[in-house]
Amino acid sequence: MKARYREYAPSAALKDAVRAIFTFSMGSGGFEEGSRPFWSSLWADAHASVVFCSGGGYSIEGLWHPAGPRSHVIGPMSQSRRTTPDSCFKQVGAYFTAQGVGRFFDSPAELADRVTALEDLWGAAARSFDERLGEMADDRERALALDTFLSHRIPSRTALRGGFDLAPLTSFARLRAGRLSVEEMADLAGVSRQHLAREFVKQTGVGPKLYLRLTRFRAVAGGSLRADAGWADLALRAGYADQSHMIADFRRFGGATPARLVRADTFHPFRWRGSRA
Repeated sequence: MKARYREYAPSAALKDAVRAIFTFSMGSGGFEEGSRPFWSSLWADAHASVVFCSGGGYSIEGLWHPAGPRSHVIGPMSQSRRTTPDSCFKQVGAYFTAQGVGRFFDSPAELADRVTALEDLWGAAARSFDERLGEMADDRERALALDTFLSHRIPSRTALRGGFDLAPLTSFARLRAGRLSVEEMADLAGVSRQHLAREFVKQTGVGPKLYLRLTRFRAVAGGSLRADAGWADLALRAGYADQSHMIADFRRFGGATPARLVRADTFHPFRWRGSRA
């Protein structure tokens, strides 16, 4: 199966709301009769994303089927989901920052653990852009078009929903690779734990505890998983209580144990393999 994934830095207008623009294409190789079906794990993530598809489609376990509208929002996910391609297809999309989703959608919490048709949220604008993308064959052209489209949709000024900016907290959490407590975050923000939790859900769609767990998982999984001194040592260095704790998070958020993820051929954010792997 031929697949190509690319990431592009967002324009200055989007840099606070979008982590990256991406393109992904899946060729027809590997779908020959008698071949094993392929699937990927959509890792859990505290950040939402928007995706436009052309050509074929793909399904997301329990949430999405290619027969539905092709353009959609993948909300923050608290567990991994299996995705399966229906046929060859192309995608262009954007990964939002933790608080960036609130710049485009009114209720991030309503998007959590859901895949929502973009047409239901943006109406005719989503349909029109979808049609334009179908006429573009070049990855970079589609990425630039999406950047421009999103830049026109983001408000020039956005009032903070909770009276304080979560961006410094989420940036610090990523810098610490999730090795931070909710109490420490609340102290840094100068608010109570309860108030912090409410504002996290309002602005990002997930609570601070889950955000920290997902940030830690992403930091370890995305850091090329080095366990030279053993998995138990890596777990402690990453801030897990023990190796079993780390394995449990990896099963929930990544769909496999750390050792299995190391053995897999990967390219962010998809991991393709035969169904019996």
